[in-house]
Amino acid sequence: AAVLIEQKLVEDASEAARLAKLGEGSVTRAMDLADPALGQFRASFLQALAARPLRNVPLSKQVADFVDAAGKEASLRRARLRWLMGLAAEFYRELARCLSGAAPGGDAMLRQAAQLALNKPGWDVDRVLQAADLALDAPSYVDRNANQALVIDAWLEQLSTTITPAAVAAGK
Repeated sequence: AAVLIEQKLVEDASEAARLAKLGEGSVTRAMDLADPALGQFRASFLQALAARPLRNVPLSKQVADFVDAAGKEASLRRARLRWLMGLAAEFYRELARCLSGAAPGGDAMLRQAAQLALNKPGWDVDRVLQAADLALDAPSYVDRNANQALVIDAWLEQLSTTITPAAVAAGK
């Protein structure tokens, strides 16, 4: 936060603190998160993850479009996809905290998404932790330079089947 203020990248101390926490020590990531479009997508992505069942097909399209919007350079698109996967892992960790009765640990948007998820029945802490593991493992496929569209589709399909018991998927 101090670096953001010192370098006059952010003027407001509370905003600098928020961005520093979200940036996890990276000034570049913190400044990326200051972009309103990124913040809006973050909010909608978290809401999509909180849905029961996870609607992976439309979400795959949204994620692919968002990743492609990073630019033509493959490294920028890969970085954005890795960031989204990390965000999913954070969401599932926060949800697991809530399900197990632990104190919340994320920022306000993450806590709000977890609360939204908790308002829907059928969450299971073991499945949520498996989803967190999937999100943590997924960047390895991005780093192997696998086809981006296939990685997104397969990852979100795995998440959907992992967190959604058959009864929820059937609408019961």
